[in-house]
Amino acid sequence: MLADWKTADVPARTRSALALLEAMTLRPGEIDWPFIDARRREGLDDEGMRWAASVCFQYNFINRVADAFNFELPDERGRRRLASALNFAGKVLPLPRYDAR
Repeated sequence: MLADWKTADVPARTRSALALLEAMTLRPGEIDWPFIDARRREGLDDEGMRWAASVCFQYNFINRVADAFNFELPDERGRRRLASALNFAGKVLPLPRYDAR
């Protein structure tokens, strides 16, 4: 899947979320109502889009800050510790609910 998510054997909902993530990261100007409606037709509901967008924003923000300050990449041990911390945070920090009105 990492080599080419567009041809990977993943559910349509996952593929739709990946399309959203790619657009948010590389071409945010393409995200309009027809784009959002296409995600819905592919099975990605509004809550799924909010989750994907929240995760995407956080990773993109951190990457840009790290690039701006020229942070060094962690070694294997550091990556495992970071992954563990992010996994823990994802379980204990609730994603805020949004009113769609």
